[in-house]
Amino acid sequence: MNSDKKENIIKILDHLTSTIQISKSHDVYKYTIDVINGAKEIRPVQLVGYGKRARYIDRTNETLKFFKFLKISCFISNDSPRNGKLGTKIKILE
Repeated sequence: MNSDKKENIIKILDHLTSTIQISKSHDVYKYTIDVINGAKEIRPVQLVGYGKRARYIDRTNETLKFFKFLKISCFISNDSPRNGKLGTKIKILE
């Protein structure tokens, strides 16, 4: 990702956080910062809890919509052996 695009994304993030449209503690914000810092893939599904109270938190759709808004090209893939939810990852093309 070139420096002009990084600067543009940072400006948009600053604007969105200052107008309280997205929180800095939100997962999508953290994923975007990871991409700015050079991450090539993101795992938007997390397993929370344990035992019978375990559940998945899936931020895939929110992350894809936000990346589309920021014009970050990416695609979804899955590396789990039986295409389980935890194998979901978003690969960055830039």
